[in-house]
This record gives sequence, C-alpha cells and structure tokens, in this order.
Amino acid sequence: MALLFCSLALQTQELAVKKCCNIPLTPKGDTNYIYLRRTVQADQFGFNDLRVSPNPYYLRVWLSREVLEIWIDSLNTPHGRLFYWVKENTADYNTHAPIYYENIELNTNELDNILGLTKSTGILKIPSEDSIANWALGTDGYSIDIEFASATSYSFKTYWAPDIQDCFPESILVNQYIAQLYSKLRLKERLSEFKGWIPFESYRWDGPMTITRYLDRKSRKAIRIRMAKDHTVGIIKN
Repeated sequence: MALLFCSLALQTQELAVKKCCNIPLTPKGDTNYIYLRRTVQADQFGFNDLRVSPNPYYLRVWLSREVLEIWIDSLNTPHGRLFYWVKENTADYNTHAPIYYENIELNTNELDNILGLTKSTGILKIPSEDSIANWALGTDGYSIDIEFASATSYSFKTYWAPDIQDCFPESILVNQYIAQLYSKLRLKERLSEFKGWIPFESYRWDGPMTITRYLDRKSRKAIRIRMAKDHTVGIIKN
C-alpha cells in the first residue's frame, strides 16, 4: 500500500501545480515513521518542503552524518550542497538541544558527477525497503533515506542498514550508489573536517551514542572566530 496525496506547489504568481506524493506504507514496514522523523528534522534545519517545491528536479539524500541536496532551477541550472549537523548532548536533547551545522556548496564537477550517477544507476527507480521482499528490517542502527521531487510528483524512500543486507539486486545497487557518493564527494574527509570545528564538548547524531571531548581555550577561541566570520556555519537554537 502507498500513501498518495496531492499538494499545491506555487511556481509563479499565476500558476499552481499539483504535486502527487508517494510514501509507501506496509503493516510491518517503517517508511512512514522515518518519513515523519525526517519531516521534523527538515523543518528544524530550515530545508525546503519538497512536497511543494517549484523546482523541476530536487534530490535529497539523508546519509548517516550528512544530507546531500541537488536541485535544478527553472532555468535548468543545477545547484547543490552538503549539510552537516550535530546536536549538543543536553538534558533536553530530544526537544531543545542546540544544533551546530555547516553548509558546503558543491562545485560544477561534483554536481555533474552526482547527477550523472543518479541517472545511470537508476537509484530513483528502486522501491522503498517495505516493498523489497529480501530487505531485512531492524529497530536500531541507521537508514539511508531518499527524497525526490519532480515538477509534478514527490517520493520518499528509506533503506535500513544497507551495508548489512544480503546480496540481492536492490541492496547491491543501493550500496554501490552510496559508495560512489562517498568517493565522488570525499564525504569521509569532509566529515573529519566538520568534526574538528564542532563547538560542543558533548554531542550526538541520530542515535544513542554520545561523543565527549575536551576543548581547550585555544580551540574555543578558534571556533568562535570562525563562526563569527564564516556564514556557512552556525547554531540552530530550538
């Protein structure tokens, strides 16, 4: 079963387009739960709502530590970014914890590579995990989630722990796509750079594991100076 509904996307002052949304639901699946969680996070991060995006192409991939976004505007010009984030580990972590983030703009070569990869692999044609017979589901770990919007449609798909799945066509393709993203966008190196500027001494990503470290006076000063001068980083206070 799939949840189907339509929303209005304002493309111009004169034109409104219906966008049909497809979110697969099954009694034993968890696509709906993940979809609702990502919707809340997207709102916290100030992301565009792809259900009403006026762009003819908008791809959003939620990875384990970052979000990839690529969109093509009405003039057929591609744009893209990586969004890194982490939450301070506070007593009210689930509701009001500050979020440190960094936006990294993708260059033309990176955009062309990922647009080509997405098209050549056919990743957008793979159904969500709930509709793949061999896909094992779990209650912890991580998931890779893909949102995609065209001018007239929106879809949300999730894949729990793709790297521990058995080898079958869908899992192989998802893992190959992720591996290429990490390689072409240097995600491991960029994550390492991001970690070095986190202003929190105790923080968490999406999960129970807490990372604790000590920031000396020199490090704190360097972080404050960067945050004051660099518009690509900041703190979201919920």
